[in-house]
Amino acid sequence: MSVILRSSKRFVSSKMRAVVVDQFGDESVLNVKEIANPEPGPSQILVSVKAAGINPVDTYIRSGNYLPSRLPKLPYTPGGDVCGVVEAVGADVNDFKVGDKVYSLLVTASGAYAEKATVEETFAVKLHQGLSFEEGSALGVPYFTAFRAIKTIGGAQKGEKLLVHGASGGVGLACLQIGKHLGLEVIGTAGSVNGAALVESQGVRCYRHDDPDYLQKMKEAEGGFDLIVEMLANKNLENDLTMLNTGSGRVMIVGCRGEITINPRLLMGPETQIRGIGLTAFWDFNEKDEAMLETIKCLDEMASQNLVKPILGKSYSLDDVQKSAC
Repeated sequence: MSVILRSSKRFVSSKMRAVVVDQFGDESVLNVKEIANPEPGPSQILVSVKAAGINPVDTYIRSGNYLPSRLPKLPYTPGGDVCGVVEAVGADVNDFKVGDKVYSLLVTASGAYAEKATVEETFAVKLHQGLSFEEGSALGVPYFTAFRAIKTIGGAQKGEKLLVHGASGGVGLACLQIGKHLGLEVIGTAGSVNGAALVESQGVRCYRHDDPDYLQKMKEAEGGFDLIVEMLANKNLENDLTMLNTGSGRVMIVGCRGEITINPRLLMGPETQIRGIGLTAFWDFNEKDEAMLETIKCLDEMASQNLVKPILGKSYSLDDVQKSAC
């Protein structure tokens, strides 16, 4: 689920409050400090932050347990998903103006957990008028990951059958909404009563994976799947391979917390596929690529039809950042 950090209102000042991490570690390294306002570079916009999304990747980076090449230099301000109002634009910015409501796409240059943030124009998107700032802050990582898994890499076609294995989290719920919009037959799993209720609230059949017989029940009731989006590959991947349709079946791995041993023969006979999904491919772009633009277009279409519905979790102030488990 998306969790939101909300900044407080302050008088105009050359300084702002921000979360600053001086060393990698647990939540105790998240400290609020007063620092200088960031200045937008030529290709950047300065955003007055109204809400910032908290994502699992923020936790991995803060702990230091992430790709070494992607760990920020210390000290740094965490967070990639931010939503707010443009306060200033760099000299080379063409698509945004002061007063625009925007959200960031995966990357916030100066860090999202702050009262102001700089965002590269490449990674900024205008917020649809039907969405709140809080909802906008929950779009970047969850919805762009979901679209990449289902369409960009997953290659889903209308009428195919999609299983979202672990559908009650932020990315999972985004997968349900996007999958339905693209005309897929969508099935979900969840591990609790509340999780199952969230999945079913999207108009999707749900199986409880805390039921020891759920796999057999799902196979008997649903048959095979063309596409599986997997949130916990270290536990479920081999089971996923037994549920794929011959020829068309593929698994998109979005989440994993360890190792797993699988039998490759499960892939060979039915000629199925496994692909990993990550958003780091976007990070070095200097302009929006075709995949970004396709995702933005899809989300705008969905927002126009009131189909983008991020499920928002708890809301925290900057002062409560250590309680947010980010």
